[in-house]
Amino acid sequence: MKLSPLDSAFLKSKIARRIFFLFVGCALLPVVVLTLLTFFHVTKQIKTQSLERLQQSSKAHGMSIYERFLSMESDVQFMATGLVENSSGKPIPTTMDKFFDDRLSQRILALYLCRDGAVSHLLLGNGPLKLQVTENFIGRDGKNQILVKKQKDGPADVYLVVPVEQGALQGSVVVAHLNTAYLWGIGHENILPSMTELSILDQGRDVLVSSFALNSSLLQEIAFRSGGEGVRQFEYSDDSGEFLVSFWPLYLKGRFRSPNLIVILRQKRADVLAPMEDFKTIFPLVVLLSIWIVLLLSMVFIRKYMVPVEKLNEATKHIAQRD
Repeated sequence: MKLSPLDSAFLKSKIARRIFFLFVGCALLPVVVLTLLTFFHVTKQIKTQSLERLQQSSKAHGMSIYERFLSMESDVQFMATGLVENSSGKPIPTTMDKFFDDRLSQRILALYLCRDGAVSHLLLGNGPLKLQVTENFIGRDGKNQILVKKQKDGPADVYLVVPVEQGALQGSVVVAHLNTAYLWGIGHENILPSMTELSILDQGRDVLVSSFALNSSLLQEIAFRSGGEGVRQFEYSDDSGEFLVSFWPLYLKGRFRSPNLIVILRQKRADVLAPMEDFKTIFPLVVLLSIWIVLLLSMVFIRKYMVPVEKLNEATKHIAQRD
């Protein structure tokens, strides 16, 4: 349909332009403001929920490590009570079924019997005991002992010491070299949440095992938040990016003669906010589409109501000129 000069030039009118910009502003402003508020609110909620979920995961992983300590303690105690001496005076474990033997081999790398301040027999696994045997192995508090031997490269070795309390071997101790991959829940025994990294510290903030580098600022933040019932979740950044971090203190002293541990989990902020990336892509397109729809509707409706007014104005001028 061919437009008349008035149809194509209706925006030359001051009142038409005012109505047009008022219509566009009233339509677009709420949409943009609401979209921005929604974006920031959803981003904050996702980050908050991710921190809380990470806090729960660090606690759950810490309790899982504690349960594994208890389970392996039971296994070693069973071995300690099942030791007997043969005719040559050498200690041997009693017969074990295949299931228990397989489970023990998955959890414990080596098992030693220490007597009279020396390693007298290798009960399970292979290799020498890389730990100095002392009289402090047998405590008077009735608690079994957990010992940690730090390594220059790689994760620290963890040992569980259980005394033999009956039989001819009484006064000896069974030393178990624990499988730390199983203990920490990493490697092929991985029980970590997806896209999560783990670090374990002792109470002196020394690293026992870690899948990422810990810088001084992170250690200081953990030390600052460790006291009392402080918030154990926060954000930090290093050269590799921005991260969400949560930690959980694992108190072992109530059950073992052992230093307490700190379980740290972290996630990349980009991974946490990945669902928002699609929104960031869609948001400009939605705004652009809204602008075009508002402009189109504005042109249609303003022309529909303003063109007759312009025609009436022109006709009034002709009447005034006695045409």
